[in-house]
Amino acid sequence: MAKNQQTDELEALEQLKAFAETIQDKIAKFNEAILLLSSPNGIGLSTPEDIHLSADGQLNQFAGDSINLSTQKNLIAQVSQKISLFSAQSGIKQVAAKGKFEIQAQSDGLDIFAKAGIQIISTEGSIHFIAKKKIVMVGDSSQLEINGGGISPTTGGKFECKAGQHLFNGGSSVNLSVPQLPVYGEKNHHNLRYLLKDKEDIPFAHHKYIAFMPNGEKLEGLTDENGYTQLFNTVRPEDISIHLYNNEELDID
Repeated sequence: MAKNQQTDELEALEQLKAFAETIQDKIAKFNEAILLLSSPNGIGLSTPEDIHLSADGQLNQFAGDSINLSTQKNLIAQVSQKISLFSAQSGIKQVAAKGKFEIQAQSDGLDIFAKAGIQIISTEGSIHFIAKKKIVMVGDSSQLEINGGGISPTTGGKFECKAGQHLFNGGSSVNLSVPQLPVYGEKNHHNLRYLLKDKEDIPFAHHKYIAFMPNGEKLEGLTDENGYTQLFNTVRPEDISIHLYNNEELDID
């Protein structure tokens, strides 16, 4: 079923068949040196300290019913290649009762597909769509493109606007602020953030700034409540020039 749904198959099935063949003759006479635990009513492992499981090959778990994982602290999984999850019937649900729910694709894209509708809802805050180059929204044969050159709507049908007032003021621009993601495959030896203070040693809390990187890139951000900038990750020592905004004007001095 997993193969038909364009997801990853279980790699352990063939190994499970080979394991069964090693014990097919007699329970006391194995073809290989193995340790087998069997009980008609269950097996329990308990210790007041730690339990360690290690294998040079694969570590497989199978259950005719459910597999339950519970911990009083953290559940951490780290893999060198990929993580694949597949649910055949009842869907997948992830909930963060407290704290941020964060997803990062640090060196590639992020795709979300659904046969039915997709909803993005903020019950008490706001929703921001931010892109360094452009944002394109397409519905059927109409399109809205937003980039540094302007806003371009395209449609072969009706373009309708409803508002109590229509105001067209002079042109203006906004400051783009995007996070700096780690560089995959390169160890970031240098991690640095700046503490910005005034002459009286008072931190610039929640203050807008811009960082000029040696490669010409410009990174804009907002200091935290203690006056710290974002964390800058670099492979080698680099000089970063940071300037504060003063009433929406950049202070270059």
